[in-house]
Amino acid sequence: MNWQEPCIVFSPHWSLRLGPAVHLLQRWSGDQNSLLILESGPDVDLALLPFKPMEMKVLECSFLSGIRLQNVEPLLKILQPKVVLENINMTRLKGELCVDQGRQQLSTGNQESSESRPLVHWGSPDLEKLLVVLSNRGIKATLSDAFGSESESASLVHVHDPNQALIEVRTTSTVISTADESLASIIFEAIGSVLDGV
Repeated sequence: MNWQEPCIVFSPHWSLRLGPAVHLLQRWSGDQNSLLILESGPDVDLALLPFKPMEMKVLECSFLSGIRLQNVEPLLKILQPKVVLENINMTRLKGELCVDQGRQQLSTGNQESSESRPLVHWGSPDLEKLLVVLSNRGIKATLSDAFGSESESASLVHVHDPNQALIEVRTTSTVISTADESLASIIFEAIGSVLDGV
């Protein structure tokens, strides 16, 4: 395995005694350049007890509202890590994950799901591909950049025909603005076709 160290670990749940987290923390607990960010609470010392003595830095903070992508982006700019994992392939699975001595085994059931789950998208759309897809669907659009503060910068796709619409693409969100519901639906499908999804 190719280890990228030092490491920053986000752990909104205090229970670090289960699963692969145990093996990873045993490895990183002796590295004074690594950082563990976890939920503050009365049981923090208890959760870290198996890993003491600990050289790893520990930061306690509240994740009451969860940790969202828009909170992580500014944090990454401040921390400036050399390696950030991106382009991760994901899929939905139903089964049982067994971890024994650092080995993982996934046992999937043979049951076919009768209910269809909605597609979940992630990433930022490739705007050049989006313009091509929109053009193939009979929609004329142009691309421009909206300037503002670094955290507020966005790319804009102006739709001119068959009706007016604006697609605002930011680092953490994409917003479609139009009065025409059918056009909004077509644009939504076009954006979905250029994004990764599971």
